[in-house]
Amino acid sequence: MNESWAKDPALIQRARIVLVLFLSKKSKGELVELIMSWLDDSDLYRFCHRVLDPSDLAYIEGSEKR
Repeated sequence: MNESWAKDPALIQRARIVLVLFLSKKSKGELVELIMSWLDDSDLYRFCHRVLDPSDLAYIEGSEKR
């Protein structure tokens, strides 16, 4: 994270608001494209563990069959 942004809670709040407004205007397909193009392979673990259900994580990790 950029240090100047990280140290300014008001700037972070404005960025979140503007980003939500920007993303709310996008179609579902555009949102998926934005997310997938933004995520690097090294980001996938953290992102998946933040948003997916445990059963989805188990499937990814091969510890449970669907």
